[in-house]
Amino acid sequence: MTTRFQQPSSRRWRAHINSSRPLKLCADICNSLKHLRLTSSRSGEGPAFGKKQFGVALGTAPTTINLKYEVNTTIGSIDAFQLATECIDAWDAFRAANGLK
Repeated sequence: MTTRFQQPSSRRWRAHINSSRPLKLCADICNSLKHLRLTSSRSGEGPAFGKKQFGVALGTAPTTINLKYEVNTTIGSIDAFQLATECIDAWDAFRAANGLK
């Protein structure tokens, strides 16, 4: 016997994306990469990759490499790692609200 998985409707997950600033920004970034330019915007903030910082620490301790990326928007820059973390949190909330594991 198999149990059929009930997926949330596309309307529901699209509404969730449109209710979350981090998800809207990431959707805009993904669409701009897919189409080589932003053809339509969910966020209205024109997100684009910004400053990149790299660092290497050498010495007696183990070598460490640090990376920091920013996403520029019309209202300021955002740390890319923070944006990604907020997107994961938003999807976790969606999954929990829809009984998904």
